[in-house]
Amino acid sequence: MAKRKKVRLTELAVRIRENLLLSGKRPRTVEMCFSAVRGMARYYRQSPDQLSEDHVQKHLVYLTDKKKAATSMLQPIVSSLNFF
Repeated sequence: MAKRKKVRLTELAVRIRENLLLSGKRPRTVEMCFSAVRGMARYYRQSPDQLSEDHVQKHLVYLTDKKKAATSMLQPIVSSLNFF
């Protein structure tokens, strides 16, 4: 089994993780949320706390138009970004 690389979480990431866990989200759901937020931050090359609702909407349009993401794939991403 591959060893997972330890990642130091920023204060924002710690706060998001704690909020997700306190709201009853399962560890896999928390990881999916982080993945969605990381993907959007990478797309814009900005910290997630610097992104607006407009960024989120444009990123979802990008995923739908350019990446041909299915609606079933987008729903968890939308939920994650809304929580963020």
